[in-house]
This record gives sequence, C-alpha cells and structure tokens, in this order.
Amino acid sequence: MKPKTIIKRLLVLGCIVAALSLAAFGGYLIYDHVGYKPFGSIDYDEIESLLFTYDKGSSTERFEIIDYEIPELYYDSILDNLRNMRVFFPYENQNLGYYGNAYILYTIVLKDGTKHTAEIVGSSQYDIDTGYYIRGESGRLRIMKDGVRTYYVRVDGVLYDIRDELIYTDLRDYSRGIINSYDREYN
Repeated sequence: MKPKTIIKRLLVLGCIVAALSLAAFGGYLIYDHVGYKPFGSIDYDEIESLLFTYDKGSSTERFEIIDYEIPELYYDSILDNLRNMRVFFPYENQNLGYYGNAYILYTIVLKDGTKHTAEIVGSSQYDIDTGYYIRGESGRLRIMKDGVRTYYVRVDGVLYDIRDELIYTDLRDYSRGIINSYDREYN
C-alpha cells in the first residue's frame, strides 16, 4: 500500500473516532442535565394500586404500614410526583442509607403484577459546592453560583439523585398525611 493511502485511511479513522467521542460526550452531558423519568411512561390505566410502607425505625417506637393502599386524597398528587420525577446517573455509593426520620417507600403495582418502587432516602447533609471563589486577604469570596443540595431516591433498588427539592419534599411530606389517615382509620 502506498503511504498516501495509509495516511488517508488513518485520517478518516481518526475523524470517525473523534466524531464518535464527541457524540458520546454530548450524550453524557445531555443525560446529566436532562435525566429521565423512570415512571413517566406508566399510564394511569395500567396501575392496579399505589401502596405505601413506612417505618419510623427506632427500637422503642416502631410504626409499620405494609402494603397500605394510599387514600384517594393523596393518590393523584403522589402519582403525579412519581411520574414527573427525573433521575440522573446512579449515585456512586449504592450503600448510602437513610439518615432522616423515617423509612418511606412508595410502590406502584401494575395490573400485570409488576411492582415499581420509589424509596425516599434523604438529601445531602451539606450543599454540593458548585461555586467559584477568589482568595483575598479577607478570606474566600464566592463569585458565582450557590451550592446545590442533592436529594436521593432509590428507584427499583437503584439509588439516584433527583435534584428536585419540590418533588422530594412533597413525596416525603405526603407520608405524614397518609400516616394520619391510617391513625384515624385504624386507631
């Protein structure tokens, strides 16, 4: 083979590799900013029931609701939050345990028997620092961006961050109303 032919082939191969690398990196950036909705494609007609599990987790006070069907008052709101929840790349530390006040698990049971779960795990204890600083005689000064708090949800057993405080807090707070409904109904 002639040297010109080899150089042309190497140049074409290099361009293809560079284009594929750019496409992969672009896909990574888009996914990291957009995420996906794990429950977004579930149609209301497919759902058999929406269940709730709660466990306070303390050795002296243990309150458990297993396979408790969610009251109609909260059903649509919880389902809307679950369907609109965006998850991003799985969190690196899959062993992260819940360090909040209670264990909260929502389960969507489909008519075909399939179950999907969303466990409210917690939020980062500290803001993730996404700011830029300059150092001066008086110390560090923030010049851009505030920190971003991360909210963790385990979807079908895989831990993700959801970056959406409203959905996270709504799902966490609806559990209090469900527990109060349960108390009124069974106590």
